[in-house]
Amino acid sequence: MDIMYAVLPHGKNMPITDLHGLYYQQYQIVKTKFIGDVSEGTVFAALINNTNGHFANVDVIQHPIIARKFTRRCTKAFENCASENAKRKHFRKQNNLVLTEKNWKQFVGKRNTILANFKTLSLFGKLHC
Repeated sequence: MDIMYAVLPHGKNMPITDLHGLYYQQYQIVKTKFIGDVSEGTVFAALINNTNGHFANVDVIQHPIIARKFTRRCTKAFENCASENAKRKHFRKQNNLVLTEKNWKQFVGKRNTILANFKTLSLFGKLHC
């Protein structure tokens, strides 16, 4: 599973939740999350699953950026801590390192960073909707 950031043009009159279960290239869109609006359309994040097959593609998605995030870094700072709260936090972090359908939203990048990237692409003329 990976995370894809993309733009859904305003003229398509389609909510991003309608993309669930559809395919983009060889990826199936499992879930979506609204990020923000730019002049070209709605920026969203999607949890995608690589199907390695050829299916009917969605033609409304533009400017996809696939971010491969499989794991998180976890420091061992809490291991030797005597506090019960610190031990619980450490246990939660250790068991929450892999991207899954349940925890995928915590792996989505910061909203302002994602919007800034798409606005930068727009300024340099790389987005043509």
